[in-house]
Amino acid sequence: MIVDERDFNVEKEKLIRKITTFQINGPEKCTTQPHPFFGKFSPEEWRKGIYKHLDHHLRQFGV
Repeated sequence: MIVDERDFNVEKEKLIRKITTFQINGPEKCTTQPHPFFGKFSPEEWRKGIYKHLDHHLRQFGV
């Protein structure tokens, strides 16, 4: 739950930068830290997980 005010355009640009960075660096540069709920992920699992998570929220808000 978001409890503070956010500037949509600022948040959108932050998300675009993160997606671009991930796209340029690829899943091999993804964190080696375990996921807090699912545990250790391979680079491919991170790639799939990030895609599914982002896709879920974009669909959720009709983007």
